[in-house]
Amino acid sequence: MNLEATLAITTPEDRDVVVTRSFAAPRDLVFQALTRPDLIRRWYAMEGWALTVCEVDLRVGGRWRYVMRKPDGGEVGQHGEYREIDAPGRLVHTEAWEDWDPGETLVTTVLTEQGGVTTFTSTMRFPSREVRDIVLRSGLEGNVGQIYGRLEGILAEELAGTGDASGPIATAAATDQASQLPPGVRTGTFDEPTDLVLVRELDAPVEAVWRAWTEADLVMRWWGPDHFSCPVARMDVRVGGVSLVCMRPPEGADMYSTWTYREVVPLERLEWIHDLTDEHGRQIDPAAAGLPDEFPRHVRNVLVMERLPGDRARLTVTEHGYRSMMFFDLSRMGLDQCLDKMATALAG
Repeated sequence: MNLEATLAITTPEDRDVVVTRSFAAPRDLVFQALTRPDLIRRWYAMEGWALTVCEVDLRVGGRWRYVMRKPDGGEVGQHGEYREIDAPGRLVHTEAWEDWDPGETLVTTVLTEQGGVTTFTSTMRFPSREVRDIVLRSGLEGNVGQIYGRLEGILAEELAGTGDASGPIATAAATDQASQLPPGVRTGTFDEPTDLVLVRELDAPVEAVWRAWTEADLVMRWWGPDHFSCPVARMDVRVGGVSLVCMRPPEGADMYSTWTYREVVPLERLEWIHDLTDEHGRQIDPAAAGLPDEFPRHVRNVLVMERLPGDRARLTVTEHGYRSMMFFDLSRMGLDQCLDKMATALAG
């Protein structure tokens, strides 16, 4: 379904430009395409341009930066800060140009879904009417038309599970192993290390969420994807400390791993390195355990907690440096299911 004709640009206020566009994709996928670097790289540039830098720290107060290379080799940079994150419905951030400094623009994006179609509404509030008019005269409508046309294309590819072999992400041919993977899991490798970022809001205070990540009896209630249990959680949450956790599948061998802590800021932030180990916490070679060579090792994890009104909490979990698309997608699915189980445990 091509929804190119739904693009509309209006100027309801002196300093505002409002862009609306519909996409034949669920809201959650559109939000991911707006916030996941591996997806952003595939669509955020005009025809003939390339996005060479894509840095996203998806948390309130986190920074983002893009650099686009023009056909003549020149580069254009943008950066800003995230002000509000309410996944998957609302995203607010600032935006500034690195080669032009008229002041910051505030961008508020709202996503609504009906019947499998997501309506994207982005309100750009410029520093002045003069700046807004300069941007409008620069060819805004044509540029966003191209960019959102590319976004529509990668959304269709993600829904079809095909990826984009012609874009900046190299996609490998399917293997017999891939044919047994869950729907939506890709094969191939990213051109650059890619971070997995999940944002989740929980109906529980920060104190309870902190305990869910640091106290053994609570970790055992949610660690592991659907149908897995966690029979072991030996927690040592301090800088230099090592926690040992275990996931037990419905069938097959237990899977142990360690979390070695690099930063511990109570009620705010945890950073640790995740490693595959045996039951004694000794690191093991994934290949020796029968896992593919591309199985991720020494994965840096960062957890940021924020207080929300109404005694609620927002989590931003980042797993850094994936090269394998397959393990990126599997990790995203598993972490999403873990957080679902955590939400249920906190509500109980």
